[in-house]
Amino acid sequence: MMLLPATKDGKYGYVNREASWIVEPRFDLAFSFFDGLALIAIRKKNIFGKVALRYGYIDDTGGIVIKPRFKEAFSFSEGLATIINPGPGRDRWGYIDKTGKVVIRPRFSVTGSFNGGRARAAIDNSVGYIDRGGKFVIQPRYDSAGDFSEGLAAVVLTGERKWGYINRTGKKVFGFGFDWAEAFSEGAARVNSGGNWGFVDQSGRYIFKPSFDYAYDFSEGLASVEVERTYDEVLRSKIGGKWGYIDKNGQGVID
Repeated sequence: MMLLPATKDGKYGYVNREASWIVEPRFDLAFSFFDGLALIAIRKKNIFGKVALRYGYIDDTGGIVIKPRFKEAFSFSEGLATIINPGPGRDRWGYIDKTGKVVIRPRFSVTGSFNGGRARAAIDNSVGYIDRGGKFVIQPRYDSAGDFSEGLAAVVLTGERKWGYINRTGKKVFGFGFDWAEAFSEGAARVNSGGNWGFVDQSGRYIFKPSFDYAYDFSEGLASVEVERTYDEVLRSKIGGKWGYIDKNGQGVID
């Protein structure tokens, strides 16, 4: 049964497809279910009397599986979730398993979700990728990096400005000439060059050369794209534009 977060009277709970309440609204924040658990948050007072959000996890009955005790947290992926424990000093990210046990100690300044046994993690300002044991399998040598998706990750090498893609061993696959690059979805990734968006396949070949003013990822075979924006000299930004959908063969209608 699919459950969706919903709100009522300032509190969050979960409804089914028929919009019937399955988990009554009692949380201050609620997120979608991943790996069988949903991230939620409630407001609690700390030892100084200050109210702050604390994050935990519930199952699909609304039962608390992991008590809300984390300062920050993200949803589970491949059985692990990244969290920040409350406490003094600098915030550091680590990972817990589905019992709430810390399995990778908090020591990272940035973390991402696991995909294919790899997760983005940063020590200070350099980003690399760790395995499920918390060991760097791709050393921190990137200024910016995204999560792995479909076996590839978009990265910017330290000291450079252009994006490209690496595989799970850290080997360059293609690119490193893009102004921006996003994760793969359904075999295609959004890339930006010269202010325009296009799509590449996993070999680096353009499916669509950068020609769209904006674009979203492919989902169920289609991607939403924008064309014909105009530049407003007063606002100094692009406005207007037409939106439509394309498939990977270039078929579609711009309305």
